[in-house]
Amino acid sequence: MRLLFALLTLASALPASAVEVTRFMSSEQGFAVNSWLVPTTRGIVVIDTQFTVTEADKLVKTVIQTGRPLKAIVITHPHPDHYNGTCQLLKLAHVPVYATQATIDGIRATAEAKRTQWKPTYGSDYPDTTCVPDHAVPIGGSVRVEGVEFQFHDYGPGEALGESIIFAPALHAVFVGDLIYNHVHPWLAEGRTAQWLAQLDRLATEVSAGWTVYPGHGPSGDVTLIDAQRKYIAGFREATQARLGPSGLTPDSTKTIVDGIRAQYPAWPLEMLIPLNVEAVAKELSEEGAH
Repeated sequence: MRLLFALLTLASALPASAVEVTRFMSSEQGFAVNSWLVPTTRGIVVIDTQFTVTEADKLVKTVIQTGRPLKAIVITHPHPDHYNGTCQLLKLAHVPVYATQATIDGIRATAEAKRTQWKPTYGSDYPDTTCVPDHAVPIGGSVRVEGVEFQFHDYGPGEALGESIIFAPALHAVFVGDLIYNHVHPWLAEGRTAQWLAQLDRLATEVSAGWTVYPGHGPSGDVTLIDAQRKYIAGFREATQARLGPSGLTPDSTKTIVDGIRAQYPAWPLEMLIPLNVEAVAKELSEEGAH
């Protein structure tokens, strides 16, 4: 009996496995964004917290249904679909909210502008306040929550003003935020696709085969997700470059690119982003050509 009790105690102290990580995904109206629920020995760490109040409330219910208390929150980057639900989650428990300083600064710099942008569309479903992460993790630093270590790698500007990649070695897992969209049209509208491609090259050198990759949008997968994202972005750039004239894109050229992307990736969520992406990538490529 003592041996059995000792074995049970040891099992309860072991870190969770990657197969136990749970995905909560919003509707497309909430940008089909993921929150990842990572079990620790006794609780849950939530990585990214949703866009709308409605989806954040659903996330709260999902955490409650696990039967595990909330232990910490991690925010990967300063886009509101990844941090807007933090205040709702903190109603469950006052837990630390971790992010890099770059992410914290990015949230502080843009939160009110994003609220002004989105409030007219979402009304009361867009939160009135922002709960900024209160624990800054140094570049290359880590935090440990009940036996699970989360290592923060700062990748700098790319899809967002800053991207932090969260490694969980005990789980053979990496939470990549919006560095990867898996079978979801990505947000290229900030015009940093060249930097994004360089980040993907870096990620490929840092993630081992056999690890699970948890993206900001779309289902988890293996390291082949890195090449798939690289192919999408490189192809988008090539399609735009092929129709880019000295004075930019004509309306017909833009329509051709948009239609081609839709045909190549049929029924992928967030199709409404494609025209914005074409405009931004065309501008980026024009600026690259001018140097």
